[in-house]
Amino acid sequence: MTGKISEDADVTVTSSTKFAAVEGGTNKGPLMSSISSYLASLIQTLTNKTINASNNTISNLTTAMFASNVVDTDGTLAANSDSRLASQKAVKTYVGGYHAAGAGISISSNVIQVDGAFGFRNRLINPTGQIAQIAVGSQTDATYDFDQWLTLTQTAAVTVSQVTNAEDGTPFMMRSLQAQATAQRFGRIQWIESANCIDLRGKTVTLSARARMSASTTLRFAIVEWTGTADTITKDVVNDWTSGTFTAGNFFNSTTLTISAAGSQALTANTIASVSLTANISSSANNVAIIFWTDSAQAQNVTLDIGRVQHEIGASATQFAWRPYATELMLCQRYLNVIAPGVTGANVASGGVSGTIGYFPVLWPTMFKVPTVTLSANADWNVNPFYTGSSQQNGSAVAFSGTNKNGTRIQLTTSSTGAGTGAMAALETTNTSAQIIVKAQL
Repeated sequence: MTGKISEDADVTVTSSTKFAAVEGGTNKGPLMSSISSYLASLIQTLTNKTINASNNTISNLTTAMFASNVVDTDGTLAANSDSRLASQKAVKTYVGGYHAAGAGISISSNVIQVDGAFGFRNRLINPTGQIAQIAVGSQTDATYDFDQWLTLTQTAAVTVSQVTNAEDGTPFMMRSLQAQATAQRFGRIQWIESANCIDLRGKTVTLSARARMSASTTLRFAIVEWTGTADTITKDVVNDWTSGTFTAGNFFNSTTLTISAAGSQALTANTIASVSLTANISSSANNVAIIFWTDSAQAQNVTLDIGRVQHEIGASATQFAWRPYATELMLCQRYLNVIAPGVTGANVASGGVSGTIGYFPVLWPTMFKVPTVTLSANADWNVNPFYTGSSQQNGSAVAFSGTNKNGTRIQLTTSSTGAGTGAMAALETTNTSAQIIVKAQL
């Protein structure tokens, strides 16, 4: 079909109108519709053109078409740039590292579960060594020092103390000083109660900490499992301090113990470093422990400082989960509760007198197990009857009855009656050193 050439500039063009281009001054030529189809088939490069996004649609655009570094696939988002776009996978990796399900904040069915400073992401109690209800000092092998922590030594005692403000963000560290003339290895360990770690079975966990030694040497650390009866652990897991094979039956004990993972890091003298270790917890674990120790025997006065220790679900270490001091102390008091008023004349309990004996019920929050209870020196305590004309009577002997997870009855014997049988009385301190120690540790 031939087209027509219109010489009328005002002609109305419709979708059915066809025009032909004039060829060589003749009245013949290709249809304009053919020319349009031809031009549309050409690939054109637009340079210095402005495309109005509201009036145009760009299709089949892929990330591969962007310039280099526009799409950022780095899961750590290290560039921290305002001119890059993070990929979906990079965002998922980054967010997952800090808020992995079970290790921070998880969202399911529009329910946000907070775990961290307000929860129990870090399974260790007193992970900084901030709390020491009983004074630390010279410690022998497998003895408690800081709440929930035990000292481990190869041959003899070390001296334990607390380091404060070691660095910004590390306000407390637990120090062990090698006090012996003969070099020895030493370290520390924390066992986790079964109720607080049984859910770790079959999961990947990560241990992390800040560590420092006064000598340039290698620090070793491990995650171990107790596969025996829950909560009946052997505190000291070391079989042979000199062994360089860090498996059960070699360095570690062989009985009901599984080594989830062991690691090491070379430390520069007097320089705080981060250490971490990832492990898979077996389906047989009833308790889990973390342990730090010096790889080689250390000379006298060498120190080991450990702080900000974290044991959490996940394949990588996350930011340290701080808990309020009151919360941390409450967690510690499940295993150790020291009632120490620190003043003279404090009324610790009220009860009654029968002859020369005062009977005083004392209560505390539920302990991990039935505890052992001890009082400081008998002379630290008075029986003070609520009785006109009576006088305070110093304690000369003490006994306990009815001890359970929530309390006991203290029976303080005095040298004289001080009041008639049946009189009400108070158990009072005679000095600032008086304390009641309630122990229910693993």
